[in-house]
Amino acid sequence: MIPKMNLIVWTLVLCVLIYEPVTGACPSGCYCRRSTSCNGTYVSCGGKGLTEVPTNIPTDTCFLNLRWNEITTLGDNAFDGLTNIETLDLRGNQITTVGDKAFGGLSKLETLWLSSNKITTIQNNTFNGLQNLKILWLHSNNISVIQSNAFHGLPNLQTLNLWGNEITELGNNIFHGLTKLQTL
Repeated sequence: MIPKMNLIVWTLVLCVLIYEPVTGACPSGCYCRRSTSCNGTYVSCGGKGLTEVPTNIPTDTCFLNLRWNEITTLGDNAFDGLTNIETLDLRGNQITTVGDKAFGGLSKLETLWLSSNKITTIQNNTFNGLQNLKILWLHSNNISVIQSNAFHGLPNLQTLNLWGNEITELGNNIFHGLTKLQTL
């Protein structure tokens, strides 16, 4: 009976070590743990009433959940120093403005949810530098204008979801360079 008890204790200790955050930092009110879907920390700050991207996000974060908050603006370098993010979930905020360099440094980003916000225009080069982005969700916004080079620099984009918008103007050659696009 004692060896079985030791096995249970060691199993619990191992589980705690595996699921503890890689770093001790975690934004106030958020939940951080080792990710099971990517190599790093999963940070969940969804539904916390945040009005801006929080600070103190672990630098090894690979999945950042900021959905269902009150964020209105993504300024330049909003995710500065978070170079390991592979999935970024910003759906269901109040975002109206996305800075030209808001996603600067997110070269590993593969999935970006910006759906269910209040974005009206996708400006030139908004997503520039996201060379690994495969999935971009922009549905259910108020997008009416997509400028010519809005999707410039997305050579690996496979899925682009724009439904539920009010698009009236598409820039010239809007999909130029999106050679891997499979779903629009």
